[in-house]
Amino acid sequence: MARSSLRVLSSVDSFGSHLNLLLLLIVVVPVFRLKSNFHRLCLDSACFRPFFFSRLKLTAEAIEKISAPTEVNNASKRLPLRQVGQGTAQLVPKDTAKLKIPRLLERTSSALTPRHLHQLQQARSRCVSASSQMSAKTTDSLGSNASDFLEAKIEQLTEFEKYYELIKRGILEGHEQQLLSNEELQSHMAPVVTKLAVTNSTLKVLKRQKRQLADDLEEDTASIRQKIDGEPDGLLERAYVQAIVDRVMSATVKQAAIPFNKKQFKEDVNQLYGINDQRPSNEFNWCHVLGIWRPAATIKAAHIVPKSLRAGDLRHIFGYTNDIASDPQNAICLSSVIERHLDQGNLVIVPAPGDFTVPTTWRCLVLDRSKDKDIVCDCKEIKSLEETPGRRDAFVRVKDLHNRPLTFLNDKRPRRRYLYFRFIMSYLNAKRQNMVNLSVPLETKQFWPSPGGYLHESTLKIMARSVSGCELPPPLISGQTFKESDDPSQDDGAGNLLAAAIIEPALFSTSASEEQSMRMRELLLETLHSPVHETAPEENAEDDGE
Repeated sequence: MARSSLRVLSSVDSFGSHLNLLLLLIVVVPVFRLKSNFHRLCLDSACFRPFFFSRLKLTAEAIEKISAPTEVNNASKRLPLRQVGQGTAQLVPKDTAKLKIPRLLERTSSALTPRHLHQLQQARSRCVSASSQMSAKTTDSLGSNASDFLEAKIEQLTEFEKYYELIKRGILEGHEQQLLSNEELQSHMAPVVTKLAVTNSTLKVLKRQKRQLADDLEEDTASIRQKIDGEPDGLLERAYVQAIVDRVMSATVKQAAIPFNKKQFKEDVNQLYGINDQRPSNEFNWCHVLGIWRPAATIKAAHIVPKSLRAGDLRHIFGYTNDIASDPQNAICLSSVIERHLDQGNLVIVPAPGDFTVPTTWRCLVLDRSKDKDIVCDCKEIKSLEETPGRRDAFVRVKDLHNRPLTFLNDKRPRRRYLYFRFIMSYLNAKRQNMVNLSVPLETKQFWPSPGGYLHESTLKIMARSVSGCELPPPLISGQTFKESDDPSQDDGAGNLLAAAIIEPALFSTSASEEQSMRMRELLLETLHSPVHETAPEENAEDDGE
C-alpha cells in the first residue's frame, strides 16, 4: 500500500513538473516574440513605448532571474586576472558587466525632431555593429591578435562616444522645451557626462599607447595560455580591461605625482604680493579679503583655478601650455574659512564696477545668501567693522564680505583669466544647484567690463551646457573668449572632462582619496566592459536611464 502511494505521489510530482514546464513555455516564448515585435514597433512609434515598458518590465526581470544561473556558471570558467600596480590584490570581476547604452526618456524623445530621432537610431545601429565586432574579437581570442582587438575597441568606444553626445543633446533639447525640470535635467545629464568623460579619457590612452598596450596584451595572454588547458572564455577582453583601467587611472596618478611643493608655493605667493616685506613677523600672514594680518597657520595660498583639474584640459581651454597649478598669480591669500567658501562656490571675486583700472580693483561677492550668518572671524580683528555705528554683532560673518574690496599690499594682482574661469565655474555650479538665494542677477551684469579673450569659447560653452543645461548669458562671455580651434573633437573632450570635474569633483580629481579612487575604478569597469552577452542595445529598452 505504501509503495503504491509513493508511485502515485511520484506520478503526481512528475505530472506537476511537466505541467510547470508546459506553462513556462506557453508564457515565456510568446513574451520573447512579443518583446521582439514591440521593439521593432517602438523604434518607429514612440507612443507605444510607455505601454511597452510598463507591461514588459516585470516579465523581463523575471526572465533575467531564470537565466541568471547560466551566465554565472559560464562566468565561473574564467580565470580571474589580478590588476597590476595595486597595493592590494584586486580581482577583475569574473562576470563582465553588461554595458547598458542609455536611452532617452519618453517625454524627452517626444521633443526631438524626426531628424534627431533618425540620427539617434543610426548611432544606435552603429553601436550594435561595433559591439558585434567587439564580441567576435572577444569570443575568438585565438583567432584575433591584440592589435586587431584594440582597433575594434577604439571603433566601439568612438561610436559609443558619439551616441552619448546625441543622448546629451536630446536631454538638453527636452529641457529647453520645458519637458524636463531642472532636477530631472541634472539627474539624467550627470551619468551621461560622466560616461562621456571616462570614454574620452580611455580613447586618449588607447590611441596614445596602442602599440605598447598591444604588446602587453600579447605577452600577458600568451603566458596564461601556457598555464592552462584550452582557451579561457573572453581572455583578451579581460586582459584588456585589467590593462586599460590601470593605464587610465595612472594618467591621473601621474599628474598627481608631479612634484608640487606646497610650502614653496605659499612662499612664492607671499613674495609676489609683497607680504614677506611688510609682515610684522613670520607668525603672521595677510588675508586679501579681510585686509588684516592673521596668524600664519590660518592663512592659505588659495588656488583660483583648482589644482585638482587636469593640466591637459586646462591648457586647451586657456590656450597655452604654462603650468597653471604652480603659477603664483593663480592664488590669493585667504583665511581658511574664506578659502572653503570660495572652493564651494558660495562667493566669487570680480572686478569693481566700471572700467578696468591699473592695478585692477577686485571685490568679493557672496553668491549664496543662505551662508550669510556663517562666522568668519571675531569682529575685533577688523577695526572698520567694529567701529561701525550701531553694529552689535561680535563676529564678522559671510554677509559682511559681500561687495567688500580686496586689499593688496603692492601693485601685483592675480591674473584676470584665472578669476574669470573661477567665476564661470561658480556661476555654473550655482545654476546646477538651482541656488535660489543668489545675491545678484548674474545674467544681467557685465562683470568683466573690457575684452580679455581669456578662454576657448567652444570648450567653455560645452562645459556650461553639460554642467547646468543652459547657455552662458552673452554678458558673461562677450569679448572674454577666443574662437580659434584646430581640433573640434578636442573641444568636446576638454569641455566634457571639465564638466565632469565640476559634477563629480571627487572622482575626477588628481588628489582623490583611496576610497574615491576605488569609486573611479568601479566607474571605469562599468563603462569599459564590452556587452559580450548583449546582442543588441534595444534589448535594454526597459531601462529608461542608465
